[in-house]
Amino acid sequence: MNDELNETYRLNKLYTIFHWKNRLISEGNPTETAKYPYKRVIAIGDVHGDCDKLINILRHANLINRNNDWIAYNTALVQVGDLFDIGSDVKRVLDLLIKLKDQAKRKRSVVHFLLGDHEIYNLRGRYTFITATDINSFDGLKNREEALSINGKYGKVIRTEMNVALVLNDSIFVHSGLAPEFAEMGIDNINNQVKDILTNAPTLDELYEIGMKNGTHPLYIDPILSNKGPLFDRAFADEDDSVLCPKIEKTLQITNTKRMIVGHNTQDYGEIKTRCNDKIIYIDIGLSSFYGDFFGYLEILNDKNQICAIYNN
Repeated sequence: MNDELNETYRLNKLYTIFHWKNRLISEGNPTETAKYPYKRVIAIGDVHGDCDKLINILRHANLINRNNDWIAYNTALVQVGDLFDIGSDVKRVLDLLIKLKDQAKRKRSVVHFLLGDHEIYNLRGRYTFITATDINSFDGLKNREEALSINGKYGKVIRTEMNVALVLNDSIFVHSGLAPEFAEMGIDNINNQVKDILTNAPTLDELYEIGMKNGTHPLYIDPILSNKGPLFDRAFADEDDSVLCPKIEKTLQITNTKRMIVGHNTQDYGEIKTRCNDKIIYIDIGLSSFYGDFFGYLEILNDKNQICAIYNN
């Protein structure tokens, strides 16, 4: 369990030292984007079980009120995966986003929350990053596993509604990054293939039996869900620009988008960063109080054709 490690992160308190100013990342001709669906797009990085931080960000962005109800008109919220693990409020996070997804429709708005590698870890029964407090919030591990099953309250949403990748206007959102070989499959095909795997996956007990017999299951071996796939691949942070930027450019051409917005690779000291002439934007800044406690999100204003990094100032 990670409760002791989380306490170490809390004691570091680097968020009290590094304070970033709001920054305009890019700006263009408003006539190019003013007619896009949704006047605003708010993108949030890895939450990792910190519901209070998520609420603070949603309020700061004027998406919810003091009662945590959705209030924003003509707005899209995109969360790029890793709601699970590290922190202790996963159940509260899921309850909040499921509620907001329904409420947003009444305001001509939309809420998307994508799959991350930690969602897959939990569906595989890998609990390396889980906390005892998280388990207790579900009244035990067995109840938690049932809640994440295909017939469970949260499992049904994760397995049938959460996507791997999302194209929204001229941006593509994905957890770790989408390589050209996956982009060529088509976004809908990627999402449908993973949903098929997740909805038809055996129970965790059955998966264990398959493993004991040296069997395999697509939940573990499908290329999309591999370490080189769009939920796990670290190359989008580790590769040199000479390798990364042509790869990004090819994916953007295939998907007919202008930029890729990703989480997964936690940026140093809570700063949203970009590479390849702002064609990839990294928004995992260590939001969770269990994993940095920084504050920030990405705001896309289609009526102004501006993309901004927003912090708590």
